[in-house]
Amino acid sequence: MDFGERFAVVGRSGFLRGGSDEIPLEVGKTVAQLTAPCITAREADEEKVAPGIWMLGGAGQKQSGKVPKSGVDAISGRMLCLLFMHRLNGRGHRIERGGSEMKAAVVPEVSSTWQIKDVPQPQPGANQVLVKMHASGICYTDVHLTLGHFPGPFPRILGHEPVGEIVAVAPDVTTRKVGDRVGTAWIQSTCGRCEWCQRGRRMFCPYLQGTGIQAQGGHAEYMLMNSDATYLIPDKVSYEQAAPIFCAGYTVYSGLRWADPQPHEKVAVLGIGGLGHLAVQYAKAAGFETTAISHSPDKDKMIRELGADEIVRDGKSLAEAGGADVILSTSNSTKSMVDSIQGLRPDGRLVAMGADAEPLSVSLMDLIMKRIRVIGSQQNGPEYLYEALDYVAKAKVKTIVETYPLAEAAKAYERVAEGKARFRAVLTM
Repeated sequence: MDFGERFAVVGRSGFLRGGSDEIPLEVGKTVAQLTAPCITAREADEEKVAPGIWMLGGAGQKQSGKVPKSGVDAISGRMLCLLFMHRLNGRGHRIERGGSEMKAAVVPEVSSTWQIKDVPQPQPGANQVLVKMHASGICYTDVHLTLGHFPGPFPRILGHEPVGEIVAVAPDVTTRKVGDRVGTAWIQSTCGRCEWCQRGRRMFCPYLQGTGIQAQGGHAEYMLMNSDATYLIPDKVSYEQAAPIFCAGYTVYSGLRWADPQPHEKVAVLGIGGLGHLAVQYAKAAGFETTAISHSPDKDKMIRELGADEIVRDGKSLAEAGGADVILSTSNSTKSMVDSIQGLRPDGRLVAMGADAEPLSVSLMDLIMKRIRVIGSQQNGPEYLYEALDYVAKAKVKTIVETYPLAEAAKAYERVAEGKARFRAVLTM
């Protein structure tokens, strides 16, 4: 970018004007402090503005000159932003300041009702983008977080299925731009230095920062995301369809891939709810004979429409129907998981993705004689999120959602907490 095309130097007084944006040049302040309304210029922290020195950008270069020490000089805030963004990146980025506050669904304290409050609107720091939220899915994990089952401070702004449009980027971000449609998943950042980060298994990092836990979640009008934790949303996928894929879809498709089903193997899905209705579709889209294990006859018609080849009620009836090589357990009931194991074929795999406080008991005879495996699974790698979104873009998987405006976040949360949502509740902004 040629700064000279957008900014003019007025005379020799050290007074710069860039559009309508000007800020006082205060002796002794860092460039980062002067540009705080726009950016956090981490690399500029040590560059003090000294008396008698002013800076200007001409053809993308930093220059200096003398000005009266006693004069009240000014320099454009955007000029400084662009000048130092150019120095850091070799390119310019748009930074949108926006308002000072935003609406957010806040959990004030443990087990409290969600409340819509005005909170400070964040601005991007190093490696961050500011996203104008368009949709944010409510996961049952949000219930656990509201009830304090996960460590962390209150008040909290939850939401780890957030999607929206980038409206501002930090100066060191080069892979994302304003206008990109993005979402982010559970992992917001990791240390990058531990064994697990270096092995490419960031989900095990002891310093992991989780979306909606250590970092602000998506149940708000705006959200900061680490740029390297964002994923581009395919053009054909709406925000409402995309949001649940960043947790529910990502989780179940990761589980399917982690079980590594082979050609001609059979897949069963335990629990046809927020995760299960997607698991049935992914298993079928991937070409596997798919059986649904459902205790709810009222869902049978819908389950057939999702693509299930068979519907059974429990592990015994699954075994009678020929069994399954892979059971994707999306249920939160340990009792149901244990019951389903009798339907595993030899060398079968039970993939646990639903959580329950009750321990899981497995017959050692089944474990040895049938050589079955119990596998824990989470969001196992970014390639699986890419594939999960791609199936939605190709219309092979569709999320069944209930949408609620942000103002009705408390109502949507209660639907999820009571198990009444069919099948994912999504807040829209």
